[in-house]
Amino acid sequence: MNWKLIKISLLSFFLLCISFYTKAQQLDIKNFSIEDGLPQSQILDICQDHNGIVWVATNGGGVSRFDGKVFHNLGTKEGLNNNRVYSVFEDSKQNMWIGTTKGLNRYSNNKLIKIQDSILGQLTIYRIHEHSTGELWLGTSDGIMIYDGKKVTPFIRNDSIGHYQVWAIKQDKLGNTWIGTVPNGLFCFDGKKITHFGVRDGIIDLKNRDILINDDKVWITTYRGINVYDLSKTYTGRQKFDTLKVNGKPFLEGAYRLFKDASGAIWAGTSTGVSQITYGKSKNISKSNGLPNGMVCGITQDREGNMWFGSFGGGLSIYRNDLFVNINEQHGLANNTVMSFFKDSQDNMWIGTWSGGVSKLDYDAWKNRDTIIIQNYTQQKDGLPFNNIWAICEDKIGNIWFGTSAQGVSVFNGKTFKNYHLKDGLHGVHIAAMLVDKKGNVWIAHENGLDKYDGKTFNFYGNEQGIFSEGVNAIFEDNLGNIWFGSTNKIVKYDGKSFSTISRQEGFPKIRNITRDNYGYMWFSTDAGVVVYNGRAFKNITENDGLSSNMVYFVHADNDGYLWLGTNNGIDRLDLSQFVNQKEIVLKHYGKEDGFIGLECNQNAFYKDYDGKLWIGTIGGVTIYDSKHEKSNPLEPQTHINSIRLFLEHSDYSKYSDSVQDGLPLDLKLPYDKNHITFDFIGISLTNPYKVKYQFMLQGFDLNWLPIGKEISATYSNLPPGKYTFLLKACNNDGLWNRTPVSYSFEIIPPFWKRTWFYIFSIIAGLGIILIIIKVRISAH
Repeated sequence: MNWKLIKISLLSFFLLCISFYTKAQQLDIKNFSIEDGLPQSQILDICQDHNGIVWVATNGGGVSRFDGKVFHNLGTKEGLNNNRVYSVFEDSKQNMWIGTTKGLNRYSNNKLIKIQDSILGQLTIYRIHEHSTGELWLGTSDGIMIYDGKKVTPFIRNDSIGHYQVWAIKQDKLGNTWIGTVPNGLFCFDGKKITHFGVRDGIIDLKNRDILINDDKVWITTYRGINVYDLSKTYTGRQKFDTLKVNGKPFLEGAYRLFKDASGAIWAGTSTGVSQITYGKSKNISKSNGLPNGMVCGITQDREGNMWFGSFGGGLSIYRNDLFVNINEQHGLANNTVMSFFKDSQDNMWIGTWSGGVSKLDYDAWKNRDTIIIQNYTQQKDGLPFNNIWAICEDKIGNIWFGTSAQGVSVFNGKTFKNYHLKDGLHGVHIAAMLVDKKGNVWIAHENGLDKYDGKTFNFYGNEQGIFSEGVNAIFEDNLGNIWFGSTNKIVKYDGKSFSTISRQEGFPKIRNITRDNYGYMWFSTDAGVVVYNGRAFKNITENDGLSSNMVYFVHADNDGYLWLGTNNGIDRLDLSQFVNQKEIVLKHYGKEDGFIGLECNQNAFYKDYDGKLWIGTIGGVTIYDSKHEKSNPLEPQTHINSIRLFLEHSDYSKYSDSVQDGLPLDLKLPYDKNHITFDFIGISLTNPYKVKYQFMLQGFDLNWLPIGKEISATYSNLPPGKYTFLLKACNNDGLWNRTPVSYSFEIIPPFWKRTWFYIFSIIAGLGIILIIIKVRISAH
């Protein structure tokens, strides 16, 4: 497949060439729909505010505020002008603005405020832009309206625009204001005069829905492609727009929105997904990669670097990176339950499945051309003896061997399959593992022990030879030429001449997989955790040490100093340097929320390719891990106390506080009998919200910080009178905690009979009574 060059006719200095391709793998994309709490699936705009909240504008469901876990929806019942929302925007003063089909709203102090204007209230607001003057320029269904914070006035050049719909407003570095209309093309206002750009100026379509200022270039979207204007040439006079083209045809027809991320890449929302444009290449992301169907109308990047897409009919999506990508049945894989891997000498990746036979993936096409080419071989069609493929290897003459779960082995010479069963000399048919050693022998582990095929015959090692009394499950050859075997209850090492058994007093759980790390330690995955052997002693690592599960199917070392443990609950990564040098067990878990969507791993389904990428087989297909995209999250969560409840209910605090700020009563003083308090809170870290953890304490009540947990509320009951400060901190998915805790102070007032003035009054009153009694007695005498 030849790469195509994308050329811009007069802007070759800007984009000399762009490689155009489609990446069909499933990416780490998580989609949110109505089932997740979205009020409506047709998204028209998105943005993130200074608190970390993602705002979602919908086409009929109002606006939604998403904190990573819960959608908080606002509609006409909450004071929104109209439930059809085209734009959401935060200005430099951290005010949140919402443009609807019936005018403008501002969100302040947890309330929606209507901007009262008789004309504006009848218009649809498609776009909101904060001008360099500090005013809000509103792109509406009748030109531009300008709001200075007090009143709304029409743009002085609305007549020139033609009172058409304004969908885009942006200012360039020269101070010009660019205005995109539908369907009257593009305008540029320099503060005095306005210039119209249309078809005669190179605009290929007059429906201009978005504008992006990219350094000294102005990009605009149209239904027929993307136009670009070079600001650096304005000194020579009025310039024409150029069109991004692929092979002579407009690039990205149907483009709708544009966004420039922190790295400088440009994202274009189209009718079928999004395209990421960087210098030298373009990458398309669509339904085949995991996006929902629908035109992408909203794009933003959150503070942690994640990309968010809002599609018309598909809801909201987050795309983190390409740390994990997936290949499954949708891409041609024979079956999603992947049991084994092997990459042969011809650059084919063989993928053994459960019940689907074997798939042959063209590795070169996948790696170099991002193209998935798969050919499947099955029992029914091609002559495999069985469709459950547990193990794969290649012998010294290039034949590919497949071990099945119940019907022995099959050898493929590139054209036909030759099958071996008990009658053919094989001593077991439930194949658990296979290995071709450095001498070219094929070792086959099965339910009765072990076979070694020397090119002519199958030589058996089992109970009769005094070696294996039970089946063999795992085979591994180390860099010294020793071959290690794991069975249900023992470890056996073969040095090329003889077998020796390595035992320990308490025995071994079922051994499933074996590897050796760069420090010389041997590792054994078992049904009861992982066992490590340093040549002298064994050590078990289990759930008690932080493993996500004791059911460990495989164990393998990578090129970066980590050991990977595949479990039935995701995959764990152990830091080998910390373990060997510091005697510490440092584990990082990857699960569904991290992009490891298959979750449950399988025994022989692991492969490390020559680029260091890890191929992992799961019950959800093939997952490929690329360490180049592994990065720690350097941003602590944005932690907020959202609300305070009395006796688990939201209350009116007007009697107990001066005012309410962002949902919290200020200077709260509660009576003694209002002493059952619940704090609701959130730590917003959108990379992985479900790994955010919390720690809190109530100063004046708790002596220390309470244990770390994931609960997002804390309740204190029967608090005695006194002054208190609630302290809260959160950590992100990489364990980075807030340096400064969030705090909230309040007071519980004692009853009148426990107040100082009452004690003083009581003493004075008591003394008075005593004096009166004394006087009465004296008078009586």
